[in-house]
Amino acid sequence: MTEENFVPENMQALHLPPLDYDPKKPPGARPLMYETGYPAPVPSPTQYLLKVQTASFTRDELNRPETLRRRAAIPAHAMCGQVICTPNEDQWNQDGPKFKIDDDVFGLLSWDRDGAAADYTLATENELAFKPKNITAAEAASIPLGALTAWQAFFRHGGLDPYETSGLSGRAETDGAFGGSGGGHGSSNSPLRVLVTNAWESDVGVHAIRLLRSRTLFPNTRVWICGTCSLPGHAANIHTQLGADAVIDYTSYPDATEAFLENGWSPVDIVLDCIGGDTLRQVHSPAVVKDGGVVLSICQSVPDGNEKAAKEWEAAKAEIRNRKLTSKFFDVEPEGKALAWIGQLVEKGEVRGNIDFVEDLLRGREAMLRMEEKRSSGRIVLRAN
Repeated sequence: MTEENFVPENMQALHLPPLDYDPKKPPGARPLMYETGYPAPVPSPTQYLLKVQTASFTRDELNRPETLRRRAAIPAHAMCGQVICTPNEDQWNQDGPKFKIDDDVFGLLSWDRDGAAADYTLATENELAFKPKNITAAEAASIPLGALTAWQAFFRHGGLDPYETSGLSGRAETDGAFGGSGGGHGSSNSPLRVLVTNAWESDVGVHAIRLLRSRTLFPNTRVWICGTCSLPGHAANIHTQLGADAVIDYTSYPDATEAFLENGWSPVDIVLDCIGGDTLRQVHSPAVVKDGGVVLSICQSVPDGNEKAAKEWEAAKAEIRNRKLTSKFFDVEPEGKALAWIGQLVEKGEVRGNIDFVEDLLRGREAMLRMEEKRSSGRIVLRAN
């Protein structure tokens, strides 16, 4: 480490006890333990050591295979904190590390390492970006997971290119930074059309619509957006607070195909599915997504191998093959350069956090139990200091 502040040997942490867990019967939040004598992490030559300020988690984080394979795992992989020491390898770089001692950063940590429900955590450069100056640490921790998932849906898997849609220059300096495939929907003369399912109850759905409504990302065109919901009152929120052009309320339209046909809506270019199940199967319909379109799900992949599921999905699979649809499940990955762009959108007021409530780390187990029981699109944020 080229520079460092004092770091104690032990710290407070919220973690699973070191037991063997059955992936088929994930334990959820009940076994979580809080202790003040947990060993503080030691960075490798490529890692930053961060003093955690805030961290947020998801309802199903403790059910992930990466978590269950690690004994005594610490949850909450979206975080905001301060750089305590920098990677050893950067002492040989002329400009030193990208992030300096005392810099405030936010990020999404890799799922195969510990999260940030502790006093200290480790991160690589690709997992971090500078914290936006106009928001609190709590709001900063609530942003990376949902916003990065939505970003990667459109600009890594959906065929859009942020430089092309925004018309910004400087691509040579960061060519390929956002994983965009170039061309695709962004180069079409016809307006982009997108369907987002579970658009209000899903944090990813909320961020997706805000990205599509960004004047920075889409300055010269208005994306046509349809969102779906299944609870009374959410349709109005999707219209007025998020700015969607159309809403499908499943209490009135149990099938998206029916809603598109009855309202005379043209099929969309991209579907971002945030609910799975029957809804994911329905959105492969030609009434919903155009030939050659993209269907992305953060909840499940198209079932394969299960006889009952295969029969139920027979029509959707035929649509995928015959109409050359791209249909895939994807999982969010850390991506510091994309998060840096998101940070700029935050400072412009086009992206913001979505907090349910903030709780001290000491009561983190109770907070996670509350999240498992409650349906909410907001993040629960833990204060570590």
